[in-house]
Amino acid sequence: MANAAGARFIMPVHHQTFKLSFEPFREPIERFTAALADEPERIALREIGGRLCSSGARRPTKRVL
Repeated sequence: MANAAGARFIMPVHHQTFKLSFEPFREPIERFTAALADEPERIALREIGGRLCSSGARRPTKRVL
C-alpha cells in the first residue's frame, strides 16, 4: 500500500503500545522490519518515543524517566 501511494517513509502504529493479539509482543514490528530489510531507511520510527523531522532526518530518541 505504501509503495502504491508513493510513500517515502512508512510509520508503523499501534505496535508495542498494547497487546493486539496472541502473538509475541514484538512480533509485529520484527516482521515489519524484516519485510523492509532491503530498504530499512523507509521505516520512519521503530520505537515508541522516536522522532522524525520534516526533512526526513531521524533524531535520537530521548527517554525521560
